[in-house]
Amino acid sequence: MKSVILRKTNNKKSYNYNIFWFMQKYLFYIICLLISLTMVCCSENDSDNSPKTTIPTKIEEDSINTKDDTNKVDTIYFQIQKDNIILSIGETETVDIFVNLHDNDANFDKDNGNYNLQLKFAQNDLQPENYFVSKVEQINDGNDTRFRLYIEDLCIKNNYNDSVQIRITKKGNKTIYLSSKLRISLSCDNTTRKYLDTNLPLVKIETVNNEEPKCDYVSPPNNCWGAGIKNATKVPGKLLILKNDDILYYSGEYDKGNSGMTLKIRGNTSAYHDKKPYKIKLQKKADLLSRKDDNNYKDKEWVLLKYDGLKALVGFKLNELIGMQWTPSFQYVNVMINGDYRGLYMLCESVKRNPNCRINVDETGYIIEYDAYWWNENVYFVSDYSDSMNYTFKYPDEENISQEQIDYIKQYVKTLETTILKEGQYENYMDVDSWAKWLLLQDILGNSDSAGANIYFTKFDNTETSKLMMGNLWDFDSSFKVSTYWSVQHTADLLYFPKLLANKNMLFKNTYKSYWTKISPNLVQDMNTFLEEFARSETAAAVNTSITSDNQRWGYESSHISEEISTFKAWFVVRLYLLNQMIPNL
Repeated sequence: MKSVILRKTNNKKSYNYNIFWFMQKYLFYIICLLISLTMVCCSENDSDNSPKTTIPTKIEEDSINTKDDTNKVDTIYFQIQKDNIILSIGETETVDIFVNLHDNDANFDKDNGNYNLQLKFAQNDLQPENYFVSKVEQINDGNDTRFRLYIEDLCIKNNYNDSVQIRITKKGNKTIYLSSKLRISLSCDNTTRKYLDTNLPLVKIETVNNEEPKCDYVSPPNNCWGAGIKNATKVPGKLLILKNDDILYYSGEYDKGNSGMTLKIRGNTSAYHDKKPYKIKLQKKADLLSRKDDNNYKDKEWVLLKYDGLKALVGFKLNELIGMQWTPSFQYVNVMINGDYRGLYMLCESVKRNPNCRINVDETGYIIEYDAYWWNENVYFVSDYSDSMNYTFKYPDEENISQEQIDYIKQYVKTLETTILKEGQYENYMDVDSWAKWLLLQDILGNSDSAGANIYFTKFDNTETSKLMMGNLWDFDSSFKVSTYWSVQHTADLLYFPKLLANKNMLFKNTYKSYWTKISPNLVQDMNTFLEEFARSETAAAVNTSITSDNQRWGYESSHISEEISTFKAWFVVRLYLLNQMIPNL
């Protein structure tokens, strides 16, 4: 057979003849080849609908806009795994986009990773408020590159739709807009909507693999008190705080040291109940209470305290009125964990060192607790005053404290205890004002628990000029229970106060009396005004609504706001009369 050479010649007639002769001779083979290619394509289309990087969607040149017209792109092949995303219940959906970027086409250097993918949102390129693209991963896969989008519904608006344009950017000079759009449909579930509509912030926590925090329950050794927990697991996850249709805070997915948070069970006997208290530790500092000056209030550690009526609200207000060194701030919130409603809580600042917004002690200072649960801690020191109570550390924590630091504060407290027992000059070692105010507050509140009241002390630094101060009030579970006599702290021998009140050195007693004289004339009026203002607030109405849900969730019978406020008003009237009779006769 004579060989055929197809080439362009100067003779137009010869050129046409050669083409015609070639097509006539090989027409049968060409038809067979076309039929075979058609069958292959049909076979591919009839297979499962999972993404294929071998036959991507082709985007023609006129649907691509390049910023650098001198370096145009002929074709880009890409395929979207899902072109319509429907999300609900705060779930995160992943979407894979397969892109084949050939060096000779797109002029991208795939191996060096000098390009990335972004999303162009429907409204002015701004991240929408109703869903969140938490991250975009670039995965090199053979000849193709895969971009994985993580899209999370924030459960704010129902029946919300948006379209997102895919944007591929080469670092340095050029952006390519692909015309196909990803359609996102959101559907806020009824459960989330129910708690958003209460007008309280909703704290939504989702842990990795829906893991629940756990702990072991432990009993005290002989001659010790209380029941505690041990081996509390820290479960990683993400945290979202919503109020109505606003996002107050979003931690992002858990990435150790960068984003997300950990959640663990906290407390002692309170952890034994079905409704647990929790500790939140953020990976990045933030103000979860969304106050205006966010930088001053940022911290990693926060707590979720179980709602127990308005006791903490009243206790913290008294703490503020009398002028303790710090009063924790908090907010009533509803809490959902892994889609399950857990009830009404207080999102609260934890007791810790933070010179900007919490307890202000120097780096060489201390925050310690006179603790009935010392037996459940790894680091503590023994008190010479009581057989049942010893000292544990809030700052420095047990991971960072040195033996030298332990020895210093142990000796300092021992010297103070000796001056109290031997009626010496205790004022050289204690801040008498803060001690007197702390006891007076317990007497006003009628606390019935001498050992479980979280008795905190602080020392600003390790010099002789700073003294041991009483910390803020914290645990109010046993408040408003002793109505006809002193609080148990006033009379229990395991605490220092009976010895101080009976001491020949009368400075403490006189300071205690002077603070009562100072606050008692306006105590009832101040607290009535505070309680009435709270009763009229939007927060009170929102708490009322949430109390019903909390009662239903846990089988509680918590009183509503109006009943509680009436009870507290009556308490302060009776308590004022009683203490006015007893304090002058100390």
